[in-house]
Amino acid sequence: MFRILVNKINSYWNQTNFWFHDMAVKINIGWLVSLSVWFYDRMHWTLSNKWQLIGDKPYDKYMLEYELYIAQHQVRYYANLAYEYQWALIEAMSDDEESQLVYDEQTKTEKQPKGSNEG
Repeated sequence: MFRILVNKINSYWNQTNFWFHDMAVKINIGWLVSLSVWFYDRMHWTLSNKWQLIGDKPYDKYMLEYELYIAQHQVRYYANLAYEYQWALIEAMSDDEESQLVYDEQTKTEKQPKGSNEG
């Protein structure tokens, strides 16, 4: 609750600060523009990451969720890429090579000793 209050005050302060600078530029009085630039540079209030809220979430929690989102996106991308490469490889093989692979796999399983787990 306190973070929300601090963020609201920070937001209103910076908006007022920008409004003052914007009005000074529109009026176009040299010394007032210089004062508003100085005021904007010196009085702009930036919160530390500890106090920042992004979408009503603390900054650290938001960044962790964002990194998780990026990691999930990368996993989906590489899984889809592997799937496409797998099917491209299968389609590239001739029928003889494919049937030979199936035959080799079947003979491998048939050659394994049966009943080795029987007591």
